[in-house]
Amino acid sequence: MKKRQTWLESLKQWAFRSVVSAVVFTLTVAGLGTVLIYAATTLPWFISIDDDYQLTFAEWKETVAHLFWRTWSVAGEIVYTGDIAVIGGARIGNTTAGCSASNAGNLKYVDRCLSYCNGSNWTQVSCVTYSWNTSSYGSCSATSPTIGSRWACSASCGGGTQTRTCTATNGTQSRTVQCKGSDGSVVADSVCSGTKPGTSQTCIAGCSGIAISKDCNTQACPTNGACGTAHNTNRTSAPSTVGEKCSVGTASSVSGSWPRTWTCAGVNGGNTSSTCTANKKENGTCGTANGIAVTTYPTVNHCSAGTKEDVDTSATDGAYNWKCKGANGWTDVNCTANKTAVAVNGACGTANGIAVTTYPTANHCSAGTKEDVDTSATDGVYNWTCAGANGGSTANCSANKAVPGEGTCGTANGTSISSKPTANLCSAGTASSVSGSWPRTWTCNGSNGGGNASCTACKTNYTWKNNTCTADTKTFTCATKPVGTVRNTVSSYTQTRNGSARNPVNSTTAYNATASTTACRYKCATNYTWKNNTCTADTKTFTCETKPVGTVRNSVSSYTQTRNGSARSPADSTTAYNATASTTACRYKCAFGYTWKNNICEELPMKWVWTVTASEEKCLGYSTKTSTSITINRGDGSSASYEGSYKTACHTYATAGDKTVTIPNPSNIGGLSIDLSNKKLKSFIAWHLDITILQLNNNEIATIQAGAFNGSKVSQLDLSYNKLSTVPTKESLWLPNLTSLNVNNQSP
Repeated sequence: MKKRQTWLESLKQWAFRSVVSAVVFTLTVAGLGTVLIYAATTLPWFISIDDDYQLTFAEWKETVAHLFWRTWSVAGEIVYTGDIAVIGGARIGNTTAGCSASNAGNLKYVDRCLSYCNGSNWTQVSCVTYSWNTSSYGSCSATSPTIGSRWACSASCGGGTQTRTCTATNGTQSRTVQCKGSDGSVVADSVCSGTKPGTSQTCIAGCSGIAISKDCNTQACPTNGACGTAHNTNRTSAPSTVGEKCSVGTASSVSGSWPRTWTCAGVNGGNTSSTCTANKKENGTCGTANGIAVTTYPTVNHCSAGTKEDVDTSATDGAYNWKCKGANGWTDVNCTANKTAVAVNGACGTANGIAVTTYPTANHCSAGTKEDVDTSATDGVYNWTCAGANGGSTANCSANKAVPGEGTCGTANGTSISSKPTANLCSAGTASSVSGSWPRTWTCNGSNGGGNASCTACKTNYTWKNNTCTADTKTFTCATKPVGTVRNTVSSYTQTRNGSARNPVNSTTAYNATASTTACRYKCATNYTWKNNTCTADTKTFTCETKPVGTVRNSVSSYTQTRNGSARSPADSTTAYNATASTTACRYKCAFGYTWKNNICEELPMKWVWTVTASEEKCLGYSTKTSTSITINRGDGSSASYEGSYKTACHTYATAGDKTVTIPNPSNIGGLSIDLSNKKLKSFIAWHLDITILQLNNNEIATIQAGAFNGSKVSQLDLSYNKLSTVPTKESLWLPNLTSLNVNNQSP
């Protein structure tokens, strides 16, 4: 801005003159020449400084926003003695003139240096110098060295080493190098002198700081346990110190009895030792049986220490003898128990205390000798004694004289139960064991010669009746039978219990043509037939009459009638139009491409909309089926009929706009092709066309509705160069015979 102001301060004079059809302002700048401000009637404003630089008025008007002057002369020069402000840039060029008092204050720009004339010499105000400017190098493209996998540990335990390889990786670093002026401007490289510094250099991702080796398997090595000094020795006490029990490892607890055993667990996962053993060391010692008097060889307390050996149980010398052998080679000792006679006390036998009708003949004494027998029972008791031996005592024994009693069954008799009775078997007498299978039986035996009673219990669902267990009965009622059936032959029957089951068994009401009185069965009633697992009313197929052309069934061509007494349901019907579908009446509706009109299904027209201009001629190329006439309604109130083979139907429209063209009977069109390309079509729909080629390309069609060609037989369809946002398919168009579909180049 300061440079612009400096330049403007050198402007001194204005001159004004007129030219043909133009106005020219002449601005004389001391030392620079003439500045023309030119305005013409047919040209835009522009400014020229020494014919070296021009600005349009649009550029200059913001630069010289306003000018002020104090004197004005149309015929002469305008001398401007005020300030001139330039908002924008002013270009100062080179001059070959020397510096003198006449052009003092002039400016010039040479070789990127600004100079001014001080009245005698050109003096440089400022110069722009250029040099190479470099940025710092960026990051290295190689981010890390190549590190190999670690090798196996050099030791399995106790500390080893794992090593791996590390290889440095080469990469590249880049930087920016520019030719830059001292004013911060960036210029072409050709402005700077000298060789341009490089923009990249090689760099290395090295292995510094990366551990190549590390310790591994530092855990202590396992050591197997080993028995200590007490192992396989003879001792008077169990080992107790660590060294006695284990030389390596940790000892388990020492077992209680001799020989004493223990194990030594390994260290650091080592194996446990085999069982360590210490044997007892002791002299033989007699037990408490030694020296006592016994009638038979003693069975316990032979030795208090040592092992019993050399046993003599004969006592031929009046003594029982044995030896207590010392352990592990120590002293043996002989032991003795004297044999003596034993007093035996008399004891009553099992006949004692029982009730009998006569004197018992056995089981008088369990010990001793029977004596002093009294068989008279004058006091109601039979008496005897059992005399002891070897000074033993005598026992008095007796048996009561009993009165006969009759056996009587208890409350369990005649009951119905699920398991063998165990209580209330007899109300008098003694019960025998209950016999095996049902009915359960037992006897109540009389006492003292009294009579016995026979008893019986029935199984659950059986009742004691007429001296036998009789099965219970129940009436089974059959479930409801289906419609159109009759019973075959019962609706209920009697069941008898057979253990936990009933006979005959329960049954499901089911179809069976064989009659039964022990199962629930049914058969088909009159006018019903067994079919598909049901009794089905007899049926007949009613076939509908032929339907008209252009219709489809709605929805059956026949239906089944079922007998309902003398009539059939549903009833016969006449084939007729009805839009409501039915499976029990003959109905039809209009097929796709037809509509109900004037009591018939009329064919829908082929229809399109095209845009026309006033007085524009539109032509349709088509072919018809031989000797068939078609009518074209042109959309402007006019129509024409055509017949024969290939035709080109043309029409000139009087007014502009969108015209809807219809052909009421498109099924009459057939043959090779219809050409509607390049017609400004906006829409198209047609049913029942029987042609090979349909050309609709280069139009303005934005949408093709689904089923737009239903019933048509078109082989090739061209829809290219239209405005379709959704591309149709063979299926969406309903064209099963389509072999070629062109939908390229759509511009929605």
